[in-house]
Amino acid sequence: MEVHSKFRTLFLTRRCLFFFILLIFFLLVFYDDLSNGDLTIIAVSLFFFICITSGLLLNLNLVYEIMVTEDGITKTTFVSREAEFIPFSSVISIHSHRVPGMQGKAGQISRGYFESVLVLEDDKKLLISPDIFENYHEIIEAIRNR
Repeated sequence: MEVHSKFRTLFLTRRCLFFFILLIFFLLVFYDDLSNGDLTIIAVSLFFFICITSGLLLNLNLVYEIMVTEDGITKTTFVSREAEFIPFSSVISIHSHRVPGMQGKAGQISRGYFESVLVLEDDKKLLISPDIFENYHEIIEAIRNR
């Protein structure tokens, strides 16, 4: 039985939103100078656009998909599609800890949630969180059953 991870709908939106807001703000501020054809502003704009785009790609390269199979876990990065296979024998332990909820002046906004960290042999850790994956419980259940 294979379990493929599914991203929460708002997860990728939240990851990319800052970069798109920054890009729109930059274009609005320098719109007049860009439309006049000032080469200095165009060069600066191009530099900032490249920085924003590379920052977005680096940010998205930290995002990964997980596939749990009979033999182990395959971790695939979102942008570069590099796959890393982690056999179940290299998983030392699974630690679950609670992420506290948000508290407002009127009371508790959210209750919080539990996320799991897989501790691997080579001192690496793999975070599996319901904040990232929609089918968090299926993934953890599949890993614990192996």
